[in-house]
Amino acid sequence: MTPETLALALGTLLVLAGAVERAVAFFKPLTDKVVVEWQPSVKIGAAVLLGFGLAALWRCDFLAAVGVPTLPVLGYLASGFLVSLGAATLHSILGVLQMLKNK
Repeated sequence: MTPETLALALGTLLVLAGAVERAVAFFKPLTDKVVVEWQPSVKIGAAVLLGFGLAALWRCDFLAAVGVPTLPVLGYLASGFLVSLGAATLHSILGVLQMLKNK
């Protein structure tokens, strides 16, 4: 795994995470019509499904990018989960990795 490969994978994840955040925000008027108790679950479920779908559509396999030998489907699922966390969370993870690299 080269630093360039890791940077490309993280950049792709950040772009997809931003797309998922925007899609969930775009459909907020629909989720507001759901019973109040179910709204967080619907938003999280939508983010996870969108994350998995976009990761599979773009064939974004983060596990393969970091050198973990596994099936591509598992890599898409892991990438989709990371994407569903959102761009702010991924940016925080990137900051921690940057700090660890500098030490």
